[in-house]
Amino acid sequence: MYSDDFALVDGDKGRLTRRVHAWREALENGGLKLNVAKTEYMACNSTDLTSLRIGDDTAERTDNFRYLGSVLDASGDIDRDIKARISAAWPK
Repeated sequence: MYSDDFALVDGDKGRLTRRVHAWREALENGGLKLNVAKTEYMACNSTDLTSLRIGDDTAERTDNFRYLGSVLDASGDIDRDIKARISAAWPK
């Protein structure tokens, strides 16, 4: 089994890294597996966090991603979210 659509938010790089490792351990203790290859992270207003190591793997950094139907952007801009919602509404 895999977990899906989780978000961890933290302003401190060290604390975030500890939380990610604790989160991964908790998932594995519950019988779930974190697929690091599909894991992305986004750092808003920060250049400090250039990579996020999870065990032996590295999670990819992204400037935007879809979470629970919304498109989140590192800059805080909502244009991509609006365009995605309009594109999804047209076929309906």
